[in-house]
Amino acid sequence: MKKIIFLFFLFYGLNSFSQDIKGLCGVYKYIHSDNSQGSLENQYIVLEKNEEGKVLGRFYSTTDEFIDAREGYYPGYFVTPMDSLLLIHDSIIFTVNVSSKDLFKTPIPLKIKTAKDAHNLKFPLWKGGWMGDVLHRKYIGSLEKNMISFYDIRLKKKLKFLKDNTACHKSSKINRQN
Repeated sequence: MKKIIFLFFLFYGLNSFSQDIKGLCGVYKYIHSDNSQGSLENQYIVLEKNEEGKVLGRFYSTTDEFIDAREGYYPGYFVTPMDSLLLIHDSIIFTVNVSSKDLFKTPIPLKIKTAKDAHNLKFPLWKGGWMGDVLHRKYIGSLEKNMISFYDIRLKKKLKFLKDNTACHKSSKINRQN
């Protein structure tokens, strides 16, 4: 019975999704508060609509997403699809799964859409600390006007990704990393 009630509310939430999907698409930017690295550690969320009208996303960030503290080395950088992306009413839920072989020494520009593209362009690989073969993290956040926010338990603060542009990109094949 609990499963039926959960499914009812899930479908109700999906059907009553009040966000304008077209208005939701775009680039969201979190400006890293540590000025010692400047903009090198800023994070980005890109939401795009594919050919079928479904919203897909990519997440650009650093290995700091997976550790509590870093000492004596620079972070690795990555771009990855937002797996299991759910946009329900005013919430966003997704996971990121990053292979250690897809960590790079330099920030990934937004025009690079997959780790495979970065490999093909010969981006230098990150040789920092070993962090495991696959890095995994789940995100649950809120959708507000021109902003996506998450509460980071480790940092004990709210991270605000502000919309950086208002263009809704037609997806140029947001691919899974192979």
